[in-house]
Amino acid sequence: MSVLASNILFTVFLFPILPIMYFMLLNTCKPKKNMILYVTLPYHARQDAGVAAICKSFRKHLGIMTLILTALYTGSFFIKYFSHALTYHMVLLCVVIIAPFFSYAKYHGKLKRLKKENDWLTESAGKVLVDTKVSVQTPRRLNPLLFAPPAILSLVPVIHAFYDKSDWFLTVAFVVNALLIAAFYFFYRAQYRQRSEVIDENTALSAALTRVRQHHWCRIWISLSWFTGIFNIFFLYS
Repeated sequence: MSVLASNILFTVFLFPILPIMYFMLLNTCKPKKNMILYVTLPYHARQDAGVAAICKSFRKHLGIMTLILTALYTGSFFIKYFSHALTYHMVLLCVVIIAPFFSYAKYHGKLKRLKKENDWLTESAGKVLVDTKVSVQTPRRLNPLLFAPPAILSLVPVIHAFYDKSDWFLTVAFVVNALLIAAFYFFYRAQYRQRSEVIDENTALSAALTRVRQHHWCRIWISLSWFTGIFNIFFLYS
């Protein structure tokens, strides 16, 4: 397979992750109950000019970052060697997954500071509120075994590469993809360990919102794991 054909295949299979990341994070600007950018706010604060300004800046910053990352995909077509092109795409894959979260973290922090500056905290701030009826409930989790098939798929090329003593660039690429799935599983576990941010004594509502957030984020980590595992197999036989 020529380097050009390889670059086209890499781009076709890996580029879709970028718009997924973009729209996933862009969606956090939309009010979901009393959360924006996953910061819990009083309902009246959703119409605040400061909140709107932060969301507008976040959308702009995220859009610029997405355009830059899109432009980086064209850089691979100037690479003459397959091993260099492979390394480029593997590194770019990691950047595409991680970089947008830096933008999200920046504006998530700004919104939390705005919340504090405007004293959008109730008398419950700084206290640990416990609703015994809610605390004893076991959160409904997505089955972690959903990570098993993509993890196995991603390990097949790794074993094959070591067994056949493949080019070390290929071996590194397969290993990186397998480690990505391990990272996605780590994020999945971490998501369920996060504490719910409480805006008032309505802990039942806070718990429900937390479960919704956890469910959707964990679906994303599982989906990315499947995509990565399938890509590893396709890459092995391409």
